[in-house]
Amino acid sequence: MSKQKAIIEIEPPDPFVRTEGPMMFRNFLCPHCHGRGGFTEETGRDEYRTKTCIHCDGTGLLKARIAVSWEPDYDS
Repeated sequence: MSKQKAIIEIEPPDPFVRTEGPMMFRNFLCPHCHGRGGFTEETGRDEYRTKTCIHCDGTGLLKARIAVSWEPDYDS
């Protein structure tokens, strides 16, 4: 099965920049509903109810928002 991946290369910026971002990565297929946006439940004979996916709120897609902050590394 193919998967969508995004790679972020991180390197220290100019000395006066403390934070970067946010960066947005979009159009990831929701792993919970597999891009369908919800689920169909059988509630009775020939009666169905659709539940919206709680992870993607019915869109079928997810996005990642990433921010980077730089600080001194005193632990090394």
